[in-house]
Amino acid sequence: MASSRIPADEAHRLEALARYQGGESGPEVAFDRLVGLCARVFEVPIAFISLVERERQWFKAARGLELTETPREIAFCNCVIETGDPLVVTDSHRDPYYADHPLVTGPPHLRFYAGVPLVVDGGARIGTLCLGDRRPRTLSGAELETLQELAAMVVDEFELRRANQRLDQERARAERAATELRRANLELQQAREEAERGNRAKSQFLSSMSHELRTPLNAVLGFAQILDQDPREPLSERQAGYVEQILGGGRHLLSLIDDILDLSRVEAGRVQLQPEWVAPGSLVDQCVELLGPLAADAGVHLSVQQAADAPATIRADPQRIRQVLFNLLSNAVKYNRPQGRVDLEVEASAANRIRFRVRDTGVGIPEERQREVFYPFNRLGLESSEVEGTGIGLVVTRRLVEQMGGELGFSSEPGAGSVFWVELPCFPAESEVSGDG
Repeated sequence: MASSRIPADEAHRLEALARYQGGESGPEVAFDRLVGLCARVFEVPIAFISLVERERQWFKAARGLELTETPREIAFCNCVIETGDPLVVTDSHRDPYYADHPLVTGPPHLRFYAGVPLVVDGGARIGTLCLGDRRPRTLSGAELETLQELAAMVVDEFELRRANQRLDQERARAERAATELRRANLELQQAREEAERGNRAKSQFLSSMSHELRTPLNAVLGFAQILDQDPREPLSERQAGYVEQILGGGRHLLSLIDDILDLSRVEAGRVQLQPEWVAPGSLVDQCVELLGPLAADAGVHLSVQQAADAPATIRADPQRIRQVLFNLLSNAVKYNRPQGRVDLEVEASAANRIRFRVRDTGVGIPEERQREVFYPFNRLGLESSEVEGTGIGLVVTRRLVEQMGGELGFSSEPGAGSVFWVELPCFPAESEVSGDG
């Protein structure tokens, strides 16, 4: 009888077999040609490729063999799987080990058998390439080497099939990924179009709101100013207080409308930059002059320090730079402490770049809220304070700086103050230059 012992690496061998056999797929031309070649080369009536599973062997390809499988325990091939060495039985009738074998006494009535292992990558023996005959015969050493070379060709075919299978899997994954990417791009395009429609609708609404609100609001402010300044009918102290409340609230609402419109224009990309050659020192002086009264009322000292290496002129949009600096300086003043300081420093930060740094001695920003600084309408818990604001200015400022090709950053220490800095190129981007004409 054939050996029914299980090799020590059986688990590894079965895993490899599962990877290579890919299920019973029926006759395959390449393997049929190989067993046909074996039958012709060795002039035998029987040749087959056997794959040995846990409980059985089945034939991937066969010539002269009507069987499609046998139990593993009676397989000649199991001896090859067990030892890893070729097995040659020249005459089973004269071999006491195989004389009563079911495949000898019954179909296919093997008298001669020769089998060599199919060893795949990793050393696993997944099956055998076999020859058979119904009469005794011998196999020379050269013939055995030829059979082993043919077995290597069978293994090459298995490796090729496995490589093609992996390629098909990769191709299928790539196709799925491409389909998913196309779907994501389509969704992104739809979302972008939806966002653009939303921005257009928002801009139209804000533009309409500006007109609808500004007209009556300017009327309210105008009449309040007339009441406040009419010498013929002076107001009582109580009435003057009411009028001052009207003027303060109206100006705050007008500022809010202006900020919202600025944010809308920046987000919609409708802010047109007009670069020209300007002196940064002149821009700084203009901002300081405008903020002088606010700083004096708040009891805050405002100073400017321009480094020797700061560029004398830059090509930029002076209106937008003034808007950026004014917003940072006014915040530094408004959120400062009595007798505090605001220092504006101007310097060259790198080749062809200029940096404006606004340093204050205010209350600072708590660390846990610093990530919210550039959120729209977020005043970081100061909504109920006496300092007026909309929570939009820094958002607009950051977007303007980025549109000018620059960066805006900050650092802050609670109780000590904050430092906001803007770094801008000294020259505009090519598109801005060409757009400027």
